[in-house]
Amino acid sequence: MNYARQIDDGGFGPGTADRLNVVFSEVYERGFNTNYAVSWFVVRSGVRLDGSGNLDPAGSGCGTDVDSLHVTLGPMTTKQIDSARVPAYTIPLL
Repeated sequence: MNYARQIDDGGFGPGTADRLNVVFSEVYERGFNTNYAVSWFVVRSGVRLDGSGNLDPAGSGCGTDVDSLHVTLGPMTTKQIDSARVPAYTIPLL
């Protein structure tokens, strides 16, 4: 089960022993606690723009900060990397 859902369904507040146990067993012990971080390009392939070239949020109540997932397209695909104007080895993924 998704660890965040376990925390939410259990009502485990920040810093509680139950919450720490879930994070330890479902995240840390399963090896997700690494020093690697994905780059912007792994989780976002581009930005959503309206007809005027402005950021176009997915929903009316969503923010327009470029770091928000609401104004970006999905993860970069192999097809996008292969057809990019830059060589694939120049695209940072980690």
